[in-house]
Amino acid sequence: MIQVAQFHLIRILFERENLSQREIARKLGVSRNTVSKYLRQNTPPTAAHRRIAGFAMSMDFKARNRTFEKWWLHGKQ
Repeated sequence: MIQVAQFHLIRILFERENLSQREIARKLGVSRNTVSKYLRQNTPPTAAHRRIAGFAMSMDFKARNRTFEKWWLHGKQ
């Protein structure tokens, strides 16, 4: 995940400096896919998005469901 300042820099380099996604990626040392992803988004990344995305990406649906069930049952006892 990139920093908010880097998100804005990607937008500036693309919109004002007319650099290609590949050029921006080389200049900032990130992948071209990262540049593409943040050019598609209208809002910068936040800590809340990072936590949610990290949890969602780390576990499939059934595993998340089992984890929630364990937590729920443990909390009820």
